[in-house]
Amino acid sequence: RTPFPRAWTIENNWQGAQDSPFGATHAKFSGTPVLQNFSRSITSPDFDTSSCTAIKLNFSWRYFHQSGSAPHSGVKLHAEYSTDGGKSWSGAFSYDTGGGDTSIVNESIKVNSLAGSAKARIRFRVEGDTSANLNRFQIDNVSVEP
Repeated sequence: RTPFPRAWTIENNWQGAQDSPFGATHAKFSGTPVLQNFSRSITSPDFDTSSCTAIKLNFSWRYFHQSGSAPHSGVKLHAEYSTDGGKSWSGAFSYDTGGGDTSIVNESIKVNSLAGSAKARIRFRVEGDTSANLNRFQIDNVSVEP
């Protein structure tokens, strides 16, 4: 467990952070600077799942909108996976900000189609029409297990 970003590829508005309640360094997507019609991700390096027959993706996440603004639908957090080194992606999880703020949510998702790949990858992607109403998405405790 070393600080983010390790070997992950990071696009604008993603950063390492130490905001509570996660404490230790985690990934944070900030709405600043404001983006319009955007898609930004953090992407893992390749890892090998060729000896696995089943895979579970685990991660913790949290969302906050800007204080003083109403929840804004149309911005989404996605967890996605690739079996071909990032040439194509499949969805494992999605959250729309119209659902409002969350406390820490611990996800454990079966992604068995990620098994059997020598070039597996995971990414977290935020996309939407505007990041003006976003305070932050936080991601931590990412793991892949057979």
